[in-house]
Amino acid sequence: ISELEGDLEKAQRYYDLASANLSEAIVDKSTSKEAEGQPVSKVAGHNETGPLQVNRLNVEAISLLQKDRAIEAEGVLLKALDLQPNNAFTLNNLGFAREKQGELESALSYYVRAANAGSEESVIIAPNKDWRGKSITKIAERNVAKVRELLETEQSVEAKVARLNLRGVSALNKNNRVAARGFFQEAIKLDPNNAFSLNNMGYVSELDNDRESANYFYAKAKNADGNGESVGMATRRAAEGRPVGAVADSNETVVSSQMERDLLAKRRNKAPVELKTRDLSSQPPSNRLPQ
Repeated sequence: ISELEGDLEKAQRYYDLASANLSEAIVDKSTSKEAEGQPVSKVAGHNETGPLQVNRLNVEAISLLQKDRAIEAEGVLLKALDLQPNNAFTLNNLGFAREKQGELESALSYYVRAANAGSEESVIIAPNKDWRGKSITKIAERNVAKVRELLETEQSVEAKVARLNLRGVSALNKNNRVAARGFFQEAIKLDPNNAFSLNNMGYVSELDNDRESANYFYAKAKNADGNGESVGMATRRAAEGRPVGAVADSNETVVSSQMERDLLAKRRNKAPVELKTRDLSSQPPSNRLPQ
């Protein structure tokens, strides 16, 4: 009932309580024919392979999507897709999760698969309230048309940069630093004075222990275009909702403090100076002067 009323957190809590109960009571009548004849504890969550488990995973994912946690939702939905590869609800929700991460091409492919599944079941709970009560096929078809239009019309520099930043943050949250750097670099090429791109490049540089570059990007981000806009999806949850300029300022302060500590540690270290080549490989100390 909580699920049907859209209270996903309460529904999840009741399901967890029911699945923890080891009662051997058998379901006599149910709105789902698959549940009839099954133990209540199995129906409530112990069944790891059937449509009921797929439904629960979708409920969990929608709850995450409503909290803007698209990457976590995607992981849950992929588990559901392994159980039922052609489930229209799972496919449509996966498309929505990918769209939230700026991956429009991938989102489109999931929406198309959802539309082609041909299900006429109605949407009861959804990350988008406008979907409720409508056929899942109609919703998927509408999403296909919307994403195709976005791909055709959103060609402004601002839209492209926003998508690249979104894709980069998503890649970072999936521990794909190489892809993230590529997205941020491409965004900076399109708009060298975008606060989000500069701050994100600073963060990647910080992860690479290149603190000088990180501070350079953070310093530029503080005064760049859009520095007053709020951060949406981020790798650090504490940054979400704050002005990107303020986040860059905080990041710069942290990195500067770390650089100062590193410098003091080096000054206290009396060991011979270790020389490094441009590819960062170590070279033994040499008493010879350069020619």
